[in-house]
Amino acid sequence: MSSASVVFANFVASCTCLIDQSVSGPLRPPKAAGSIPACNRLFFSYLVKYVLTRWKRCVTGKSPRLGASQQQGCFASASRMWSCRSGCSKQHVDHECGRYMEDEFPAPRGAKKSTTSKYLLGGTVLAFVIAIIWFPLVFFAFGNTVGEPNPPTDVTVKIRIGPFLPVYQMSAQAHNIDVFTEAEYSQLSNLYARDRTAQTFLSNYMFNDVAVVSINPNSTSKWEISPPELDRLEREAVSNATISVKFSYIITHPSNSANNPPTIEDSREVPMEAYIDGEPNPEREKLLKMLSGQASDDTWLNIKKLFPKFLKVFNKGTAKPLYQLSVASPGGDADNRYYRDVQLRLERDRAATYWRVRELCDTQVRIVARCENCVIVTTATCSCASSETAPPPTGECGNCVIRSYYRDVQLRLERDRAATYWRVRELCDTQDPLLSIPLNNCDMLVMYTFNDKLFPETLNFISGGGIIGLYTTFVFLASRVLRGFFSGIYSKIMFDDLPNVDRVLQLCLDIYLVREAMEMTLEEDLFAKLVFLYRSPETMIKWSRPKEEEGNEEPRAIRPPPQ
Repeated sequence: MSSASVVFANFVASCTCLIDQSVSGPLRPPKAAGSIPACNRLFFSYLVKYVLTRWKRCVTGKSPRLGASQQQGCFASASRMWSCRSGCSKQHVDHECGRYMEDEFPAPRGAKKSTTSKYLLGGTVLAFVIAIIWFPLVFFAFGNTVGEPNPPTDVTVKIRIGPFLPVYQMSAQAHNIDVFTEAEYSQLSNLYARDRTAQTFLSNYMFNDVAVVSINPNSTSKWEISPPELDRLEREAVSNATISVKFSYIITHPSNSANNPPTIEDSREVPMEAYIDGEPNPEREKLLKMLSGQASDDTWLNIKKLFPKFLKVFNKGTAKPLYQLSVASPGGDADNRYYRDVQLRLERDRAATYWRVRELCDTQVRIVARCENCVIVTTATCSCASSETAPPPTGECGNCVIRSYYRDVQLRLERDRAATYWRVRELCDTQDPLLSIPLNNCDMLVMYTFNDKLFPETLNFISGGGIIGLYTTFVFLASRVLRGFFSGIYSKIMFDDLPNVDRVLQLCLDIYLVREAMEMTLEEDLFAKLVFLYRSPETMIKWSRPKEEEGNEEPRAIRPPPQ
């Protein structure tokens, strides 16, 4: 809030309090006419008039001409004087109102506070502390009601063996991404009815927050590898070096915040050792046979713990595998619950099929002119009518053709030599407990994603930092507010607990009076006296003594007119 707004608020509060006092009864001698401007006077016009008058006096005073910096200093000094005086007046009016309330409704000394007042004050503070703790949790829990389901719109997976091109690449889009129905979600929950960990996790989601991504087992592209690179891969398969198999996925989902990217990328890398327990790795031998074309049709390359079956997708642009819904392998590590085994097989088709395209061209037709809105194509025996002389021909010449911006094309299906591609599937058998999960299919690569709801755009400024950021901001703000109530109280006792403010307030009223009369010199003297009171605690004590004490009469700066 600007200083002008603060001054205006203080002045209105002072006028309101003074009017209330005049109704209830005077607490001081009658004020001179015109000593206090009416509350309904346009405040800012009065402020501008006062500041401009002081600035004019500063510029046109004893010094005939001042520099720009000196004129700016005069303007700032006048504004500061106005703000200080208005603040002092407002403060003393509030103090006098407080003293008036104490006189009208006195509290007996040494009386015990009522239980109601204690519970009212303590309960308010306790409710405020509880609100600080619970507000972020309630807000994000409320997001499950106002948030919208945010399933992925595209999922792309890739499998790479070593540093070579991906052997498998496939995408799943809208028609391959299904959302659970309420019945399917109830079936999933019943499967884990005895698992408390799974039940706790599932309770955080609704049925429309679970998406089922069905990925085709056949790669969308052929395995393009040059013969030298193929020989290099075969040499690595027979060597003692470790070959890594990398599974990467890219998830795309809607986002309404620039800080949250709509694309999420992550990967999982599994080493394929040359030896296991001192014995040659049989999977390396299978890989070598597949590359050389000596493997049988039912040979599959097994990759352990590569595929994340369950994923938790966050709106912050991250995704992580889940273990709550997986089954631990007997004797396996706890981390193995995050991933599933997959199988790879190199397929060789009889022929590669692709499309060939060409532009439709006639050997007897050539372009001889280009008019404004069309291209005129004609033979040598047919003349082109220019757009400047006559309309282009339409049908007079049999060999004359008019083409627009586009040309005709032709398509043909071609079949090339044998094609090579990879096929992938998830390793599952009839005893697998995950077969009972709705929409699971061993013939496909099925992935389940649990997606956070998408907050409305109007709440992004609160939920954008997450629950940790909201806790940090909220607790910091609350601590600053509470600290502001109690910090620096000792330094304000001198001015907040004045037993009698009539004389100090009368000085402020006298300043208003001389300012209304445009007595600038006298106003400066009175303002200097007001500043001296705040700088001299001893003088302030004398001026604010209670009325009951004798010998505390202090003459006014300006005597009131006789009645």
